[in-house]
Formats: sequence, structure tokens, C-alpha cells
Amino acid sequence: MKHLRWLTRDRMVGARRAPSVLDWLLACALLVLALVEVASGAFPGPVTLTAVLQLVTIIAVAFRRLVPVAAITVAALVTLLYSVVYGAGNSLAGAVAYLMLAYAVGRYADRRVLPIGIAMGLLMIVELWIGDRIVGLEDTAYLLIFYGAALGLG
Repeated sequence: MKHLRWLTRDRMVGARRAPSVLDWLLACALLVLALVEVASGAFPGPVTLTAVLQLVTIIAVAFRRLVPVAAITVAALVTLLYSVVYGAGNSLAGAVAYLMLAYAVGRYADRRVLPIGIAMGLLMIVELWIGDRIVGLEDTAYLLIFYGAALGLG
């Protein structure tokens, strides 16, 4: 396990910390999945804009350990803005990214800014209400359970 430390260790670029190789690999895998979803027509709206917004949302996953609250804030605001304008699409990559960001907030966020990270995660659930993807109270309960579990595990 000690030999794999190069894969998970944060790197230094100049005077700043940068995401690990594993963070970039996870983000790239999610980005490929997201672009396949965009190409398959899973999202309403222009394909180019949707691809760029998915790129911004998924790249936040690479920075989830370094700046968890900023990463979930960027993902939540981009997703919310897109849902308000075009409606929500169904995205497996987005759901996985959402859970990874929620875990990162619970695990790596400073306790002083933890409430902001939790609120941004809940904002991502509001995005589903706006996009009419949540049918009823049961769907909301499932989302809150998964969000709470990811946050609690962190």
C-alpha cells in the first residue's frame, strides 16, 4: 500500500497544493461518462453549452479534497443555473459527482464552513425539484438519505 502513495498524495505546484493523480483520474472517468450522456441527448438545451457545464461540474470533483466547500458550491450553482434555464437532465455522472462532493464536504471541510457546504449540497436537491425530476416526498426522502449517508461517512 505504501507504494501507491504517489497515486493518492496531493502534489505541490509552486506554493499551492494540487489534486492527486487519483483525483484527476476519477474526474476524467466521470467526464467521459458525462460527455457520453450529453452526446446521447440526456440533457435538454444546446449540446455545446451542456458539455461545457458538465465539464465545470465534473472538474470540481478533482478539487473536492483540497477545497470541498468551493467545489460543491461551484457544482451546485452551475447545476442550478442550468436547471432554471433548460430543465434538468438525467445524469449518472452528476449523481456520482454529487455523492463524492457530499462525502468530501463531510470529510475534508473545516468545521467553521461545514454549514455552507451542507447548504450547497441541499441546493443540489432543490435543483431536482426545479427540473421536475422529483416526483414526490419519497424521492426527496431517498435523496436526503443518500446525501446524509455520504456526508455522514465523510
